[in-house]
Amino acid sequence: MIAAYLAEESALGRAERTVRDYRARLGYFAAYAGGAQPELVSLEAVRGYHESLIARGLSSSSRNSYMSSVRAYLRWAHRRGLLGADLSVRVELPKPERRLPPVPLTAGQAAALIDGAPGAGAAGLRNRAILELLYACGLRHGELLGLDVADVDFGERRLFVRGKGAKDRVLPVHRRALAAVAAYLRARGGRQDAGAPLFTSREGGPGPRMARLTPLFGPASRRLGRRVYPHLLRHTFAVHMLQGGANLRYVQALLGHDSPETTGRYLGLAKDDLKSAYDAAMLNLYRMGDGRRTRSPRPAGRP
Repeated sequence: MIAAYLAEESALGRAERTVRDYRARLGYFAAYAGGAQPELVSLEAVRGYHESLIARGLSSSSRNSYMSSVRAYLRWAHRRGLLGADLSVRVELPKPERRLPPVPLTAGQAAALIDGAPGAGAAGLRNRAILELLYACGLRHGELLGLDVADVDFGERRLFVRGKGAKDRVLPVHRRALAAVAAYLRARGGRQDAGAPLFTSREGGPGPRMARLTPLFGPASRRLGRRVYPHLLRHTFAVHMLQGGANLRYVQALLGHDSPETTGRYLGLAKDDLKSAYDAAMLNLYRMGDGRRTRSPRPAGRP
């Protein structure tokens, strides 16, 4: 039944990476619950499964992901009439730990990362285009690898992104990133039709879609002296946008976040800029108040 559930999720437009994660998490659940046939699942089994995750030492955020997948599966099974009672409403999700995102790259480190893109020829141009897009648009790992040639609108400087949870968005793209993509496409040659993958795995040339970006970031981590990975560029994009004066709502839309609270985590990383803006604003307010302030009349009966 898990296979049927996953097939339906795929048909509804769930990203391939998301469905793969669901399959892995529900596979663990099936192994624990003896097959996870909906009619055989009990609330005790679900709670026992959560306890087993705790025993494995998983963090609360990881356990939240595992249990969210189980809850979604049980809800689906109940709606399909495969489960008499809706156990999903009884599944309590662990509260994820509230942590600030990792410290972003500085502007200089981001420039050094992009300028030091590994590889030569078409492969090197591909790697630079990847880093430019990650930094210019704040894309997720899976969103970048899912891009097709037709998703880049060079004339309007826009990028069509298939977002997490089948939530697509259209993003503006900086000219520098577009120039890097155009240089890569010219160098790679081969298939350039609308449905062709934008980033391919064969030394930057035509071939199958890239599946991972790890080879790009290993050398960069050694060069910069800290761990660098695709999502760090997404964090860096968000913080640099806020530091540059972008409205929080705009950054939320660019990142594809459902809630401004999710985006608001980045405000803590821009605290120095916020403090400066706050101090400047409050100084102006007090100056305005001093200019309007008049001497209060002396209360009657007092010297």
